[in-house]
Amino acid sequence: MSDLNGDFQLPISECNGSDTLRISMIGYKPVMYILHSIPQPFSVQLEESRYELKEVKVKAGKLKEKERGNFTQSDNMIAGFKTNDLGSELVIKIAVREDAWIKKFKFYIAQSIFDTLFFRLNVYKMQNGKPGESILNHPIYVTTTSKRGWNSVDLEKYDIVADGDFAIGLEWIRDLKKGDVSKGLMFSVGLLNKNCFYRKASQQEWNNTGYFGVGFNVVVAE
Repeated sequence: MSDLNGDFQLPISECNGSDTLRISMIGYKPVMYILHSIPQPFSVQLEESRYELKEVKVKAGKLKEKERGNFTQSDNMIAGFKTNDLGSELVIKIAVREDAWIKKFKFYIAQSIFDTLFFRLNVYKMQNGKPGESILNHPIYVTTTSKRGWNSVDLEKYDIVADGDFAIGLEWIRDLKKGDVSKGLMFSVGLLNKNCFYRKASQQEWNNTGYFGVGFNVVVAE
């Protein structure tokens, strides 16, 4: 995870020189380098990428708004990011029957020790049963001072349209220097609220949370 200026450090003294470094950013195509071939220091130039929708169908009539996802607001069953590592993510799968305009995202905080929380909101196309390619062209950042309760993110101005099932959620991207986020921030969790996924860093594989789902939901227009 880079800082706000795009600078980063990567200790590689214990790595094998044939290992691969993969660099990615929302709205750009990822690039990969073999470690032993990287000059010191080096800079990276990324090529812009666009998410293309499938064929668009024009229909008469008014779009209908629907709420989808998990609506738990229990303070007794809680869970959070697995580690304090920047890039940790939690997302929920949202099933839609056709093209869906994502208008709002909501998440329920059960408890927080932080004065201000800072996340990146991510939206992925579901591929092979797991979150896949990002459908965002630009980063979306979310801040809140909430210690408990629902938080709502208005997404209308971003014109995010999913052409099938998608995953949406939050990524931990800023160390707030006040403690471990895996212990200091908890979301409400519901039993049998399936279809949630997590990963420890943005380049790792996704894992399913099983029968427990965090309190994330959306408003979509279909």
